[in-house]
Amino acid sequence: MNSMKIIVVDDEMAALNTFLYNMVDRQDIQVQMFLNDPEASIEYAKNNQVDAAFLDIQMPKMNGVDLAKALVKVVPAITIFFITSYTFDEQSTAAELGANFGGYCYKPYNKTLLQNQLNALQNKLVNKTTRDVRIRTIEGFDVFVNGVPVDFRSKKSKELLAFGVNKRGAYATMEEAIAALWPNKDIEYGKLSYRDSVWKLKKTLNENGLDNLVEFQRGHFKVNTKAASCDLYEIYDGTTTLTSIVSYMPVYEWAQDNEAVLMDILEAKLEQKMVK
Repeated sequence: MNSMKIIVVDDEMAALNTFLYNMVDRQDIQVQMFLNDPEASIEYAKNNQVDAAFLDIQMPKMNGVDLAKALVKVVPAITIFFITSYTFDEQSTAAELGANFGGYCYKPYNKTLLQNQLNALQNKLVNKTTRDVRIRTIEGFDVFVNGVPVDFRSKKSKELLAFGVNKRGAYATMEEAIAALWPNKDIEYGKLSYRDSVWKLKKTLNENGLDNLVEFQRGHFKVNTKAASCDLYEIYDGTTTLTSIVSYMPVYEWAQDNEAVLMDILEAKLEQKMVK
């Protein structure tokens, strides 16, 4: 099972230490903590997988509700838990976040309640990952969840994902992606376009429960080959049922040279089967 990634933001070091103490026996959770630094937590969420956030309601730089709204814009599928020792309008606060609201965590911490919240969140994430996710690269490029194609509202964000799939688990750098997707544009235009496409791709993946499909880092990214089945991967590992290729990602010019390579691989594997 993949580790669940959570962030905790609080303006009290003692509270962060207590939270971490309650997590000490949870090997299935990775925690990143921020001491009175909401802006840093937002920046972290832009470049890392974040499944949930535990946010102190009362903080001097930015209150927890405003921080929650900012995090939802960056990670639309994030689950938000509010940490508090004060009384406030709980119903109204929860309503502002809608489906992103996970619950309240009160100080001093109730370890049983906290563990139950995390267990429920883990079950929710497991249900996401057990869905059938299939990537097609032959005669087109699409991502299917339980047989239904994902709607990429941005063509370039979809192409960026295709570029990552083509790398078969290796990192794709920003420079490589710009050279392939915006070959005739100047470097500054390419960088702006790349960042915009990354943001839109993250949004689409999160909206479709595919948060674990791509790992984003500053200046590079890679597709998690274990998060989806793919006809391209099957050609390389020998499990494909294909015997020929009509086209490989035909709408993308940078992919055209790969058709001959894939056909050679298929022919070699067929010859090996005939010899056996």
